[in-house]
Amino acid sequence: MGTLIILIIMGLVIIWVYKKHKKHEKYKKYSTQKTIDLKPQASKPQITASIHTRPSTSFENPDTGDITPTQDGGWVLNPKSTFPLTIYGANQTIASELKALLDAGYSLGSYAHARTIISIIARFNLRCKEIEDYIKKFKPLYFTKIEELKKSSTEWALASDRDKEDLLAGFRKQAIESLDIRPYCDLETLFECEPADVTIDDAVIDQFGYENLLLYLRYANNLDRVFVIPADHFDRSGFEKLVELGLARRGADISLPAILETLKLKDMNELVADLKQKPFSRKAKAIEFLMNLPDIRERIGKVIAFRELFQLKPLPDEFSNIDLNRISSAWRYTNEIATLITHTYVMGAYSSRDMHQDDVDSTFIKGWEILPAGDDATCPYCKRAASGKYPKKQRPKVPLHIGCRCTVLARID
Repeated sequence: MGTLIILIIMGLVIIWVYKKHKKHEKYKKYSTQKTIDLKPQASKPQITASIHTRPSTSFENPDTGDITPTQDGGWVLNPKSTFPLTIYGANQTIASELKALLDAGYSLGSYAHARTIISIIARFNLRCKEIEDYIKKFKPLYFTKIEELKKSSTEWALASDRDKEDLLAGFRKQAIESLDIRPYCDLETLFECEPADVTIDDAVIDQFGYENLLLYLRYANNLDRVFVIPADHFDRSGFEKLVELGLARRGADISLPAILETLKLKDMNELVADLKQKPFSRKAKAIEFLMNLPDIRERIGKVIAFRELFQLKPLPDEFSNIDLNRISSAWRYTNEIATLITHTYVMGAYSSRDMHQDDVDSTFIKGWEILPAGDDATCPYCKRAASGKYPKKQRPKVPLHIGCRCTVLARID
């Protein structure tokens, strides 16, 4: 009899648990993080559970709307986003192409994908209103703080040029940390590398192409150097393209002294192992001796493949007035612009989609919270926003600013 009663009780418990499970089955997407608040009421405590949701992980691309023209000649890339982005310098075709590239960033990842849109920004000198608004407001604050730190420093006035560089690095960091809003990017580059003339690279890009010139700039700090690029090197096809464009020479076209400079002293001694020659102890003496050997090219070919050797050439005479350092600096700035646009576009798109989904599944939502990135790069503005609680009918919109990494969590009863 006792066994029968136990079985009946167990059955009732199973039925109750099953009904409870079915009731909440459609809310499985919510996380199970809970905060328990025990408040004495009469003779027993009341337990309130607050459950936080996380953004949907569905792979379907968000709909940010079609590009929309502005009255002052710009284009809004994502009018349905929680953070619309406006660009200038593009016609409808270019704006559409940029949007298509940005939409591809959902699956590729925003930061990795930013590189694919740098070329279009650099080629057409595109500008972003929201980024320019941020720079206009915070760049003066950045430089004002640096000047304050210089004046208050006991070392600055008497420091050498090298010591001033070291001090300035610290001042820059402090100036950035003093800003209330800090987009997730290299702010030093954003504030200090903006080109005075955005057309500085137009002619050379037209002549050689952005990707080819980008590779050239990566290696152009020493035009005398010979680079050994094996067949499986990720830059091999790029170097071969530079040879076609006349920006590099290859193999036998490179001077023998320059090729010998790529060899170690041990390799040079091996070249003359069959000769009665005292081992070399200095590279200069070794090169001088080897250059006088009539079969030196054949000897070099035994230890190195000429096809793997590449050496950059100076830019053609018509571009001799171009400062490569200025172009490199300008492209670092463009990289930050591309990163900010891509990141903010993707974050705004996901936020817009989550808002729509939360409206559909709002039965148990009691309010909202903002979740910041939570690392040292999180800005004070985002931390303050995250400290608040938002009622159900006032869902906050993220990104909170350009380059913001915050997300919105629902508080669920």
